[in-house]
Amino acid sequence: MKRFGFGVLIVVMSLSINVFGNNIPVKIKVKYLDAGMMGMHGATVPIVEVISASNSIIIKDVIGNRGNCPMTAYRKAQFPQKLKFGELATAGFKMGCNLIEIDVVTNQGTWSWSIGN
Repeated sequence: MKRFGFGVLIVVMSLSINVFGNNIPVKIKVKYLDAGMMGMHGATVPIVEVISASNSIIIKDVIGNRGNCPMTAYRKAQFPQKLKFGELATAGFKMGCNLIEIDVVTNQGTWSWSIGN
């Protein structure tokens, strides 16, 4: 596997998810970063980017696997977060979590996505 930049983190998978025709005010992107910088070769860190498709929205929480995949304390402390159209909030989850479901809680409601198969 090639290492890019300082070889600290490598994006091993990036997944963009959109739901069409439902006027959902957020979009998400899921990325898995290699944790090799911490000596944990083969382990990954799931990252969820929440992108505003609304002029103004407050992201209250991002929940992985119905709460079974907790956000890191550092990322959790950054919520709630107010976003304008096109801005994003980043949610980092516990190393090794395999995200299969993501819930985004906002001031405009809660939306859920299934990831993978």
